[in-house]
Amino acid sequence: TVEAASSQILAVQDTVAEIDRYFQAGFQLYGRSQYRDALAAWQQALDLTRSEPVRAAFPDESLAVEGVILGNVGLAYDDLGEYERAIALHHQSLDIARELENRFEESRALGNIAVSYLSLSDYDQAVHFLEQHLTSAQAIGDRDGEGRALNNLGLVYGATGDFERAISSLEAYIDIARETGYRLGEGYAYGNLGDIYNALGEYERAIEFQTRYLEIAQEQGNRFSEAAALYGIGTSYYYLGQTNRVIDLFQQSIAILDDIDSPGGASVRGGLGYIYYQQGDYDRAFALYQEHLAISEAIGNRSE
Repeated sequence: TVEAASSQILAVQDTVAEIDRYFQAGFQLYGRSQYRDALAAWQQALDLTRSEPVRAAFPDESLAVEGVILGNVGLAYDDLGEYERAIALHHQSLDIARELENRFEESRALGNIAVSYLSLSDYDQAVHFLEQHLTSAQAIGDRDGEGRALNNLGLVYGATGDFERAISSLEAYIDIARETGYRLGEGYAYGNLGDIYNALGEYERAIEFQTRYLEIAQEQGNRFSEAAALYGIGTSYYYLGQTNRVIDLFQQSIAILDDIDSPGGASVRGGLGYIYYQQGDYDRAFALYQEHLAISEAIGNRSE
């Protein structure tokens, strides 16, 4: 009957509205670095998107939304340090984008896969996917995507000791971030440049870039980036021999990372433990090493 059909349409419309609510809630939680809560919201959206009534009513549209959500879930697992799981999700997102011939989402997924491999220090795979990402982003005129690819190539070059190419890539990214108004992206590049100048032994210059990163992170309310910048500044002060400042900065970083349930606190604890060890405070050093080990084991990160 007309009444039954109308009822079915309204039910699907309500479900679609519910998907959007969970989807947006996930974004808000992710932006506040509440990754576990973001995952829960996106999982709700994913389950509803895959439901039979929605799939039947909007087959291509619901598949496209599924691909986007899978990519977002992968990003959350990246931030939680579960990189292998993230890679699997990003590949699912990539497969859907290619099936639907959505070049923007395909480019996005390529970049996400590259970042996961970069986090695993698998530089060959990272470069493989980053080159595809950069080419894809340039082909479709995606300046944001192009900038992300350049930033991440800068990270790879820095990690492999090619500092000249690293600086060139990061400076090119800063130009794009300013052009597009992506303040946090500009901050990421400053933080990465700070790491490069630390590696080059130019510690004062490194502090200048990391401080810019910290200011932008605080301005944008991104607590993970705030913690990363504090750690970067502390690292520079360590090389300058100012251990009291290092301890304070590392402790601030750990407090933030613990508050947002990030496994990044493991590495910072390791660094802080080493400082206490150098000072002869073996009890504190041992306690921090134990915490470092416990976090690393909990996330299955054997490199830590």
